[in-house]
Amino acid sequence: LAVDILKRSGAPGQAALKDKGLAILREGLSDPDPAVREHTLFTIEQLGTMANSLSPDILKLCGSPDTNIHNRAFDALA
Repeated sequence: LAVDILKRSGAPGQAALKDKGLAILREGLSDPDPAVREHTLFTIEQLGTMANSLSPDILKLCGSPDTNIHNRAFDALA
């Protein structure tokens, strides 16, 4: 995953992730395609605490009627 590369690339990669990557992920959380939302949540889960700023957006998906999104949202928050 690209997120793994950015995490391991030290300060420059993490800065790029925070500057651009989190905004892209935030957009993915509201994508009309459920598969995109689910994959975005998986990616956020891989980021761990680096994605804490996305927590309010993830919380909105915890009530999704789609079981896959609902479960993935809770996993991402964990």
